[in-house]
Amino acid sequence: MPTTPQSPTKRGRPKKSPVDSLRVRVWFEAVRLVSGLPSAYAIEKTLHPESFHREAGWVSRPQRWDRYETGNMVPKSELVAYAESVYPGTADWLYHPLWKALLPHARTQDGLNAELRTLGEEVCALLFRSPLQPGRPDRLPFTEETAGMLSHLGSLEALAAAILLVHESAAIASEPLRVLALHAYRTMQPAIADYPPLRRMYPDLFSYIDVQYPEWVFPSANHRLRTVVFWEGYRDSCWPEDEARKSRELCEAQDAKKKPSAEQQAWQEHFEKLRSRSAEDS
Repeated sequence: MPTTPQSPTKRGRPKKSPVDSLRVRVWFEAVRLVSGLPSAYAIEKTLHPESFHREAGWVSRPQRWDRYETGNMVPKSELVAYAESVYPGTADWLYHPLWKALLPHARTQDGLNAELRTLGEEVCALLFRSPLQPGRPDRLPFTEETAGMLSHLGSLEALAAAILLVHESAAIASEPLRVLALHAYRTMQPAIADYPPLRRMYPDLFSYIDVQYPEWVFPSANHRLRTVVFWEGYRDSCWPEDEARKSRELCEAQDAKKKPSAEQQAWQEHFEKLRSRSAEDS
């Protein structure tokens, strides 16, 4: 009897989510700040001195913490627990409910409510009835006033709630809910950017949210467009001026680091010329 051919199972590490990269980078920054150590090298030498070896005048080490700094590797739970035992409070940054909320998979209403209930008393007081009343929905109406109160919290839990409400807007096809939730996210940006472990990471966090959770625009009753509104525009027009200026300086400094040096640019141009000649010869 013929069988359906099966695709071979791919070996190796599973593909890393952009959210994993973000949360690991933030966790690394928390460890760096709590430890007071200046670099991945210093953290690794402090936590794993036995892994350092000198060979022919060179220092050999695993460089795991370098990969955590760039978000290229997710640490094992045992290592996170060890770092937490030395630098208390750091593990919370890796396991915060925000990271789960940012994952783009679809949710059921029950699943959304369950995630929202993990976000602490302040958030739950804004979103859920207390005490529950028979015959009435568990959730309170989400109004413009509620969105303002949520953004006023300015916490990571409040940000997670705003993102989950964007998910909910997709699940129930509610444009008004999406507008309110995204507005709450944008108005809390300055407070989120001021969390110490996020002060160097928030540009990438906000950019991810902007692209993953765009606005809905309806040019006609039966046509919906997904429109990305980048956070930098909101920053320049709505953030307090001093905070907006510092943010622009941070982004400019980070962009400058990403640009290739003059020597790297020269080599790149050289290889491009060689590639063009090779294409012409063939």
